[in-house]
Order: sequence, then C-alpha cells, then structure tokens
Amino acid sequence: MNFESHSMTLKLWDRSTTIEALDAAVAQVALKANVSKDQVRVIRSGPQVFTVGLANNASSNLLAG
Repeated sequence: MNFESHSMTLKLWDRSTTIEALDAAVAQVALKANVSKDQVRVIRSGPQVFTVGLANNASSNLLAG
C-alpha cells in the first residue's frame, strides 16, 4: 500500500477480499481528506492494482475550503 496526499495505491492479491479492501481504502481516504465517501473514486491502474483518491471536484473543493 502506498499513500500520497489524499490517495493510495493498493496491490490486491486475494480476489476474495477485493471488495472489502477497496471499501476500507475509500473510507480511509475520505476520513483523511475530510470528505464523504461519495467524493472518492477507485481506478484500476493495472493488473490487481487500484488507485483510490479524491474525485476531481472533491480535490478542488478541498483547495477552496
């Protein structure tokens, strides 16, 4: 797992835990960024690799607030 500001990259090996791991990552990013989970996106960035971070509109709201 790799953290950068308000995003993280995860490499998930066990397919049976993918949903739970991504749900936990979304919750973690939302908590750290002080936004709702609806403002966090998940992008598949490679085989078994996912990037979880703020959606574009959420990051601009963070800068404005």
